[in-house]
Formats: sequence, structure tokens, C-alpha cells
Amino acid sequence: MLTLYGIKNCDTVKKAIKWLDANHKKYVFYDFKQKNISRSKLDEFITKIDKNRLINKKSLTWRNLPTDTKSKIINIGATKYELIKVLSDHPLLIKRPIIESKDLFLIGFNEQEYNLNIK
Repeated sequence: MLTLYGIKNCDTVKKAIKWLDANHKKYVFYDFKQKNISRSKLDEFITKIDKNRLINKKSLTWRNLPTDTKSKIINIGATKYELIKVLSDHPLLIKRPIIESKDLFLIGFNEQEYNLNIK
């Protein structure tokens, strides 16, 4: 079973949902605007997904972060605990969508990547 993490009004999430539905893939949608992501799941994201792919630096949330927080994140000065705290406090910093299947994490929507990796 696939888990799709994102928010419903995100255009990229909508593309992923459309692809999953068109390809008859079963999934659970986890809207992190409505339900907080657990710290253990954030820990897993940080451990298994490169930070530069996980954090959406084009978002309004990123632009509104204090400069020192952004600097820590960019310069790898933030500890895992600090990253978990920032992502827990600001879940819209997470790039969307994230599709999880066992140990596979796909970030964003890329039809070719989906075709290759989602069985």
C-alpha cells in the first residue's frame, strides 16, 4: 500500500493523485495540513530523504522563516532534532507530494519516475 503525503490544494499533489487514480494504484492520502506528521515519521523522512530534496525552498513558508533558521538548514548546521522541530512547526516546508512504499520515497511528481517505481 502506498502513502501519499501532501496537501489537497497543491497542484503537484493533484497531479500525483490523478496519476495514481488513472493507474489504479491504491493509496492512503495523508494531508499534513489537517493532521500533524509524527516526529518519528519526520525522523524517517530526514534519515531517508536528502535534506535538499525534502525541504521546499521555493515556498512562502521558507521565505518567511527567520534568516538564522534558514542558514542553519542550508549549511547543515541544524541537528536532526532541530530539523524535526522546524518541520513539525512548519509542515508546509516539506516538498510535496511524498509517496512512500516500504523503503521507497518519491518526492514531487515525475511521471517517468512513477512509472518506473510504483508497481
